[in-house]
Amino acid sequence: MMTLLKRLLVATFLLTPAVSQAQSGPVVLELFTSQGCSSCPPADAYLADLLDRDDVLPLAFHVDYWDRLGWKDTFASPEFTARQYAYGKAFQNRSVWTPQFVVAGVDYSKGSFRNEVKKFIKDAANKPAQVGLRAGIQGQKVVINAEALANGLPKMIISIVGYSHKETVKIKRGENAGRTITYHNTVNSWETVAAWNGRGSKSFSAALKISPPMAVIVQAENNGPILAAAKLQ
Repeated sequence: MMTLLKRLLVATFLLTPAVSQAQSGPVVLELFTSQGCSSCPPADAYLADLLDRDDVLPLAFHVDYWDRLGWKDTFASPEFTARQYAYGKAFQNRSVWTPQFVVAGVDYSKGSFRNEVKKFIKDAANKPAQVGLRAGIQGQKVVINAEALANGLPKMIISIVGYSHKETVKIKRGENAGRTITYHNTVNSWETVAAWNGRGSKSFSAALKISPPMAVIVQAENNGPILAAAKLQ
């Protein structure tokens, strides 16, 4: 018998088609960047070139380890630096760098290797969906349903990510001193809202703490593959 919560979830999805995303959703492209890094602006610009693609969710994470060189990145967070280092550990890399792209939590590339990044995006998009994801905003809640589409999936975490569409910064010091740079899809919050064992389905709601744009991301624990994502505009 369908529980009351599941009935409400079904009704929510029917009522909010404009903010719902089915199946595995767009490929998540993470850029680790910094306002204090002179080689980062071309990668920031490439991220902006992908904004109109429905099949890609480009996200910029500003790290803080460039801040010591004279300019404090206005978007940087030690949490984002920790996320990049966690990827470095997962990829068995001894060091991290900027600009660095991570595609679907699986592949990584230098920020200047656009053709490689394009290939990784295409590879990720062509993989069979392993997790079906639907997410929508209902009142002051984010309603989420994740469903396993394959057997033997890993344990996962489900997160809500907030980001800013467009921010322009005048940089006064550091390697980019004197430049005015516009940044896109800059992440400003990342909250893990649930854990999931990867079996059956998981339906729940989380408090709506931020305003769109935002995204729901399902990722294998320990910075493993990103198995599903949904944009909530």
